[in-house]
Amino acid sequence: MLIDEYQDLNRCDLSVISAIRDRGVEIFGAGDDDQSIYGFRYAHPEGIRRFDEDHTPASSFTLGTCIRCDRKIIDLALFIANLDPYRLEKPIEPRVGAGDGEVYLLRFSDQLCEAEGVAHLCKYLIGTEGYSPKDILILMRSDRNGVFSSLLREYLDAYSVPVAIQVEGTPLDQGDGRILLSFLRLLVYNGDSLALRTLLMTRENGIGNESFSHIYSLAQNISQNFSNTAHQIIAEPELIPRIGSRISGEIQEILSIIQANKDSFEAANSSLDPRNLLIFLRDLANHVIRENSVKTDVLDYLGMILQETNATDFGTLLRALSSSLENEEQELDSDSVNIMTMHKAKGLTSEAVIVVAAEDEYIPGRQTGEKEGDERRLLYVSLSRARHFLAVTYCDYRKGLQRHTGRTSGQTRRTLTRFLRDAPIRPIDGIRFINSLD
Repeated sequence: MLIDEYQDLNRCDLSVISAIRDRGVEIFGAGDDDQSIYGFRYAHPEGIRRFDEDHTPASSFTLGTCIRCDRKIIDLALFIANLDPYRLEKPIEPRVGAGDGEVYLLRFSDQLCEAEGVAHLCKYLIGTEGYSPKDILILMRSDRNGVFSSLLREYLDAYSVPVAIQVEGTPLDQGDGRILLSFLRLLVYNGDSLALRTLLMTRENGIGNESFSHIYSLAQNISQNFSNTAHQIIAEPELIPRIGSRISGEIQEILSIIQANKDSFEAANSSLDPRNLLIFLRDLANHVIRENSVKTDVLDYLGMILQETNATDFGTLLRALSSSLENEEQELDSDSVNIMTMHKAKGLTSEAVIVVAAEDEYIPGRQTGEKEGDERRLLYVSLSRARHFLAVTYCDYRKGLQRHTGRTSGQTRRTLTRFLRDAPIRPIDGIRFINSLD
């Protein structure tokens, strides 16, 4: 059994593989602990790090040549990787014939200077260095509501650089779209633990990490899943001292919304008419989505899936949505500079990469412990997408809409990510660098 991207497996995946191995199947795993970046689905680099121990007797085969990056890019990426004291040591050398490459760490005063600098740099790479637009990739940690990509597009347009934004995903990926999808899942599958957990996490209810720690501890103590434990909290809020009543109240609020929509859901689900499904979804959206623009995007997307799949019941629709989300592949615009989030860039290679907003407020942002490790590895993966040219930008201040992003939302001051503060390359003034290109 051949398993690629072994570092992306979570404990459940690893348990299944162990069960298959115990039935006499030989396991061949290919992976790199430095590229374990899917902590949000509970993947952990420990899986590939423990491979030899978990599959004794086992043999390791190390690939030591990087065929993608020039030498200076490898050096910077490895500096970040080596900040993890637990990473597997591995010799990584550039391919035969690789050049030194170009690496720059550019400091700008604010996001306007940064966006214009990035646009100017792209114009230079295309017009002077002979890169084509498709050879340039701009990466960012996140782009909620297009707050970063829209400004970059504005300046790239002003410099007549063709640009394509690839960060949007689907309307069901974030915020109110996730909330609607979770309510639909609970209507279809009563007791869906993941949907209930998503609602508790996503709704504006004041429930944070402490509450979830208590819920999971209780679930372990009473040997129940998340959904059954939640219902137990409703019956006995005192099971969770001090905050049990608040958690109980939020769960009851969620269940009351489900109950209020139950009859119309069942009527639409039994009609075998896609039009009735969409009518119900519109009514549900009116209950749970506040912004009209978001509501329109979500309903348009659901209507498209209904039309493409001819689903006549909500179970079929959910299966279609699951397949659509899981099989979505990143498609780059072949005529443009492409802007995307760091996670979407995994597996890609570009002649030139520009990583923007490399600031501590975003990388690692609010993440601590193991999740901080995910952010460090995500930066490593992002830098190592570049073949010949790499620029990393950051700002001293973010104003306007961008001030309301990151760990210190509302504050303007920003600082370089901790993962680059002692890097082998030093920050240089971004405006001076850009002006020196003319």
